[in-house]
Amino acid sequence: MMLMKSFLLFLTVALTFHSSAMDDLIEWQDYSLLYIWGDGYKINPNDQQTLSLEHVSKTTFGNTYFFTDFIRYNHSDEPEGLYG
Repeated sequence: MMLMKSFLLFLTVALTFHSSAMDDLIEWQDYSLLYIWGDGYKINPNDQQTLSLEHVSKTTFGNTYFFTDFIRYNHSDEPEGLYG
């Protein structure tokens, strides 16, 4: 649960950070937040949830892309996972 709280804090900061100094550096940017829940998986635990955050931008010094997935395995002894 602590991992989920840290992820959500990071997401909040990343989505709300903006300053006029950044306007000169960033030509465009986009965020994507995706929540997936499913069951019947043949690998990993049968029932799981995934929260994904993607970010892409074009800046004056280059392009950036990153993603991170927070995975929670329901009804399993396996811990939560963070990938990205």
